[in-house]
Formats: sequence, structure tokens, C-alpha cells
Amino acid sequence: MRFFSCLYQKKSDILTIREYGIMRRNYKIFMLIAILVIGFAAVSTTIVINGFTRVGTNEEDFDVFFYSVTLDDLIVTNDVLSKDKKTLNFATNEINVLGESSTLKFSVINNSSQYNAEVSIECTIPSGDDYTVEVSPLSMTINAGKRFDGTIKATLTKALIDAKDVQISCTLNANPTSRTSSVPKVVDKNMYDVILVGDSIMNGYGNDFKTFDYYLKEAGLVPESSLAMNLSQNSSMLFTSPYVEENQLILDTQIRKYLFDKVANVKEDAYIMINGGINDLTHNLQYDNYTLGVASTDEFNNSSYFQDVMASDNLVSRIYNILSGVGMTFPNNKIIYIKPRLLPESIIKEYYKDVASINADITLFNQAIDFWQQRIGKKYPNLTIIDSNDYVLESDLRYALVPNDGVHWQASAYQKIVESLAN
Repeated sequence: MRFFSCLYQKKSDILTIREYGIMRRNYKIFMLIAILVIGFAAVSTTIVINGFTRVGTNEEDFDVFFYSVTLDDLIVTNDVLSKDKKTLNFATNEINVLGESSTLKFSVINNSSQYNAEVSIECTIPSGDDYTVEVSPLSMTINAGKRFDGTIKATLTKALIDAKDVQISCTLNANPTSRTSSVPKVVDKNMYDVILVGDSIMNGYGNDFKTFDYYLKEAGLVPESSLAMNLSQNSSMLFTSPYVEENQLILDTQIRKYLFDKVANVKEDAYIMINGGINDLTHNLQYDNYTLGVASTDEFNNSSYFQDVMASDNLVSRIYNILSGVGMTFPNNKIIYIKPRLLPESIIKEYYKDVASINADITLFNQAIDFWQQRIGKKYPNLTIIDSNDYVLESDLRYALVPNDGVHWQASAYQKIVESLAN
């Protein structure tokens, strides 16, 4: 019995091994199928990934153009440079002496932030055996944010009976090349809807840096997509200010050095908002040799008042130059000049000199602006002068956020000025 039992057991073992072999073969087939499936999936995934990660050129960033052009060291007229700044069309100045040349100098700027540029200059030059034209260079490599200068030189090689000019057309061609880092754009080609000029009030300091453009959008006076150009600077009222030097009015510097240089970036219907400003007065009038320009309102009655006040460099003469200059330069824009507000009597005295003296200067300064508006401002009907003292209450002001700080506007002050524009 035991024998038959053992025999039966052995037989069972043999059957188990066979079954095991079959199972192994089936497993291998299964694994092979699984591998094929996984492999196909991997290939399919690769194809999909490649389809979505294809790298292309950011055409909006790539920007290469002729920047400046002079002919025989004189600035040329706009008709020489095409509207897209890619083509030059010009005639040389008259050349009539053997060996004499006429030279056009040009600059090419790669205004891209992400791409270097391979640039070529292709020129169409009329044939002639009495002159030569040399274009140098014909090709150039310009890194992102850099410029490259070149010349187009026509030289007379034969004596002529009659003077000759040569009509030349040159086109700029550029191709992008990759780089591993980005740089800021060199030339600002944006068009702005709101221009902010002045001190820290215009910079939104003390108001979470929300400036007038924010409130103009909120009031629906400019579109939500509007761009603002902020030329204002911070903390100009402090005696230790790094922004204002003796005999230099910060507002005057911003207008002359920045705004007038940005005329091409200002939309015709843009708001140009200028704050007067109190910080210029409190800073500059600390100097004994710097004057307001007006001692009393009695001077307004003198027939020679404007001639007298403009005869020297003072704060009133500078603000007159600013108002007239901006009015003439931007005849179609909405120009808003905000007269400076008086300092509250409760202001922390350590940040300013004698408050009563400052307020007397501000009052006289504002009266001088009123007189300018009555006599001269009529020439500029698009220029609106707003007296912030009529709108901004002491409750609309904010004091000393940090050490060495002064007075700033809260949101309510901005809103009141904008509301007055809306009405």
C-alpha cells in the first residue's frame, strides 16, 4: 500500500512538472507580448512627446533694425529710413571733385532679448564708371542687446563736367541664432497710454505702488490693456536724497532727459500726468543760493513780470518752461498738471524744514502757476491744471512708513483726482 502510495505520489509530481513547463511557456509568451506592448507604448509616447516639445523661434522677440542714420555727419530725414526700419533709400550728397566722397553712417541694433543675429546688408547701386560705392560691412554678427555700426561710401573716381548724386537702396536681412541667456531689450518700442512724471506720489510709494494708471483704468478712462510709462522717482524730498542735486529740479530733469526722448512712444491720446511737486520745493529750497523766483504776488502786476522771472534760473521759471514745453510737444495729448499740496501742520518735523516756511513757498508757487495759466496757458487747451489742495484732505495722506520718510498719498487721494478728470 505504501508502495502504491509512493507511486501515486511520484506520478502526481510528474504531472505537476509538466503543468509547470506549460505554465512557463505560456508565461514567456505573455511576457513577450507584454514587452512588445510596452515597447510600442514607449515608441508611441516618444512620438507624442516630440510632437509637443518641438522648439521654434519666438518671432515676437526677434527684432533687428536700422537704428540711427547720418549722411556726411548730418542727421538724415525720415524719408531715408523705411517705416519698418529695415530699408535705406537715399541719394548721396553732391560730389564733383575727383576723390571726393559722400558717406552714410548707419547703426544696426539687435533689440532681441533671446537671440543673437546674423545680419547681411544687400544694396542696389546704379552702375557707373565714374564712381565707386563701398558698403562696409556687408555682413555682421550682433549679439542680443548690442549694436553694430557700418558705412556706405560713394567716391568719385573720374572728373565730371556736371555734379552727380547716386541713388542707393539697402535692405537689412537678419536670421536668429540661439543663445543660453536672455538680456533686456535695448530700445523701447512700446506705445504708452499713460505717462507719469514727478516724485514719489507719481510712483505710488506709500500706496502699494498703485499709480494713476491703476485708477484711470478703474474709472474706465483708459482700457484695461493700457501701458504706463513711469518716469517718477522716489524719496526726492529728503535732504539726503540721491536723486536731486543742488540747483537741479527733479521734475525738470525728468521732462528734459526722459519724456522728450520718449515722444515716439507716447500715443496721441495718452494721458501725461505731472505732479508739481512738493518734494522739489522742499528739497531745493533748503539751499540758500536757490530761489523760488517770486517774492510776492505784487510782482504779478509788473508788465515785465515774465521777462524778469525768466531772466534767471529759479523754480518758477523752470516750471513755466516745463508747462510750455510739454504743451508744445504734445498738442493732442491730455496733459494733467497737479499743483503741490500744502504740508499738514501735524507733519513730523524731522523730515522737513520749517513747515510754515514751506507752505508759504508752495502757496506762492501755486499762485505763480495760476498766473501762467491765465496769461499763457490758454495756448494749450489740452493742458488741465488741478490744485490738489481742493481734493486731497489730510485724511487722504499717509505718514512715515519707514525711517527718513515723509508724506505720501493714500488710495483715496488718487481716486479723487481721477474722479475730477472723469467729470
